[in-house]
Amino acid sequence: MIIRECYCPAHFGNSYEAMWPREMAAYLAEIKHLGFNRYGDWITTTDTSNPYATDHWLLGRELLERKKQNFRAAQALGLQLDLVISANHVYLDQLQREHAATFGPGIMGQLICPSRPAARAVILGNYENWFRDLASAGIRLNSFTAFAYDYGGCACDQCRPWILTFARLMREIHAIAEQYHPGIEPWFCSWWWKPEEHALFNDWAAKEAPGWLKGMTMHIEYNHTRVKDITVPAGCRKLAFFHIGYGDTRDNNDIYSKYGPVIAPRRIPQTLHDLAAQGVTGFQAYRSEE
Repeated sequence: MIIRECYCPAHFGNSYEAMWPREMAAYLAEIKHLGFNRYGDWITTTDTSNPYATDHWLLGRELLERKKQNFRAAQALGLQLDLVISANHVYLDQLQREHAATFGPGIMGQLICPSRPAARAVILGNYENWFRDLASAGIRLNSFTAFAYDYGGCACDQCRPWILTFARLMREIHAIAEQYHPGIEPWFCSWWWKPEEHALFNDWAAKEAPGWLKGMTMHIEYNHTRVKDITVPAGCRKLAFFHIGYGDTRDNNDIYSKYGPVIAPRRIPQTLHDLAAQGVTGFQAYRSEE
């Protein structure tokens, strides 16, 4: 099956976050008509507190409920479902000084250190809540796509090299997800990965987790139309993380829809052509703002 996922991250007050449920259901019906066969969203922790820590109806709970409604609407249309996750990104009220991640180049977000047992328990507790809650809402996820960066990362001595700490954390998280969504596939997105991190990860996967990772959505750099020629682990599908939210070039600063709907009449067709020529078997189309 060729994967044509529309990744619709409801965040930062964009239309995915602001649309009412019937509006979003109509949007999902339209993207299915356009040929997409998979829908993805993430769980928003940015600038919100833990909705599971209180009975009060706060912003975090409202956003979570809307996401569940959207997932159910996509599922009712026959779209497959993907949950995008940011490894160690947590809610505002979980940012304790003793749990803090160490920041470095490319590391950003509301992060805690997964090498500290108490912090790791917080991270795993969030995933337990999310996967259980989605399943209780009648949602059956087909995959999750994990990001190591943006948001994510920790540069402390215990977490170096981060890409392997990330991979081991994701194996634990996959075990949790399997309890509530049997058969869910673990995918990674290589957004901001360096070639040496791919090499480290591939060696680890061959030795410690052969056949475990089922998909890698390869980062296409800005103004490029091909993924890098990098090997993925055996048994892992190679896909593309396809940023459709900017024009043919970034020179005009037309990114994240600052000037209205994005039109990229050269870049997007060329990217589809080049991905097919590279043997890429699908994509996640990412548009941060609508």
